[in-house]
Amino acid sequence: MCRIFACRNGAAEEMPSLRQGLAYGCSSLAQKKKTVVAFTGSGGKTTWIYRLAEELRRQGKRVAIATTTHMYEPPSELLADDTETVKSLLEGQGFAVVGRRDGRGKIGYGGDALFAVCRTLADVVLVEADGSRRQPLKCFGPHEPVIPPRTDCIVHVAGLSALSRPLDEVCFRWERSRWARRQVVTDDVFAAVVTSCLAALRRNWKVPVVPVFNQADGEAVRLGGQALLRRMAEPIGLTTFFDIEERGDIRCISH
Repeated sequence: MCRIFACRNGAAEEMPSLRQGLAYGCSSLAQKKKTVVAFTGSGGKTTWIYRLAEELRRQGKRVAIATTTHMYEPPSELLADDTETVKSLLEGQGFAVVGRRDGRGKIGYGGDALFAVCRTLADVVLVEADGSRRQPLKCFGPHEPVIPPRTDCIVHVAGLSALSRPLDEVCFRWERSRWARRQVVTDDVFAAVVTSCLAALRRNWKVPVVPVFNQADGEAVRLGGQALLRRMAEPIGLTTFFDIEERGDIRCISH
């Protein structure tokens, strides 16, 4: 089960799908145009990417997943590292994960030429654009994120499970924040870390940036996340929760 709430100008509404919630902030998805969406942050990026890909594929879209950094290697039958395989998978299954194996159980960027093929052949390209070491919160490194040219929308994910825990245990690159390592992540700390990332994204890329507070496990956590979005004066933001079966990432695609 997945639950998604769109928070628009302070009011929250439960949405029937990830795509419909995200479409409020990403007009090209709403208009059903070819779209490139880059995902940054932590606390559920990969789950979000695969779950959204599943939705789009069921709606008849051809979806390519790519990374500009690294992500975990998918089953071999889903992986495309050349033009012909990308074309074959998109035409046959409506879905492909595009990248090159690094020999360590992950894939990396497939190169500009292969990414251009994805952009041409797929209806939607979903890009994992930075890393988080599986932490629910992160600060950007000096060369992060890596956003592809002509990206239409950026989704910045943060995990609400970081709240009330020591910063160094839940925040990747915590040392780039202004707090001590054992600082407890309060609402203010969480909001400040996320706001810093959102500001950097909006400063460097003139496309819509949509904050997503994931791991909204339970009504109290969800309402707290929505209150944070209001406090941050975000005109559109999402809170989401995936149950354990939805967090299998690739399993929802590979059958």
